[in-house]
Amino acid sequence: MGSVVVIFFLPIFFFVMLFGSIGGAITGTDKTKVELPYDEESGLIWECEEDASWFSVSDVRIEGDKQIFTFKGVSVFGGDQTADELAEVRFNAENSQSLLYYAVADDEYNALDYRVLLYSPDEYDVVTYTLEAHRPVEGRTWVIYDYSLSSNNAIRYYADDKTQYNFVCLHDEDGEERTFSHSMYYCCKDEYGHSTGCESIILKIVFKDGEARIVEETRQYYEDEYYGWSDNIPVA
Repeated sequence: MGSVVVIFFLPIFFFVMLFGSIGGAITGTDKTKVELPYDEESGLIWECEEDASWFSVSDVRIEGDKQIFTFKGVSVFGGDQTADELAEVRFNAENSQSLLYYAVADDEYNALDYRVLLYSPDEYDVVTYTLEAHRPVEGRTWVIYDYSLSSNNAIRYYADDKTQYNFVCLHDEDGEERTFSHSMYYCCKDEYGHSTGCESIILKIVFKDGEARIVEETRQYYEDEYYGWSDNIPVA
């Protein structure tokens, strides 16, 4: 019975995805546009810089006092894992003005290709946090797990005992307060490839009214004797 249900619904699933893709191609819902002020005399002539493999600029045109960039996602069957991360999109004007946007894939768009969501500078805020180990150990690195729509959504490794990391907090559509959770571990891998912890930091960041701030910071230390984490700073 289970196999019959799967066989029955698979054509419907692919039809929905195909219809979404075709509908997007016809109506333009699979494309994302960014409009920037255009003025040739003042040097407001823009160029776009992006280094993402899951989308690209498909069209650039001038309409009156606006320069319009159109972005198009690639096929979801490309196996591109970087679509889970935020991508930087920078617009540079001839008069040295620069605007940094952030792009993320639209998870609610079901089709055969990705659709890009772009956030302008007034739709996000950045919190810079300095990662510093209380007990620096040779060979250990910081591992960051980001459980939110924030910058560097994938795991990142840092070779230094002290480094700065930027958390990018995005506006929600309803504009309500958002809470972001970030876990960071200072660890190394043993001879079997398993990660061995030493220190951990958990950050709670609240984003409200266009401003992000750290409201809670919890640091713990791994105790080999008890095979667990503790709030007590171990004696060197």
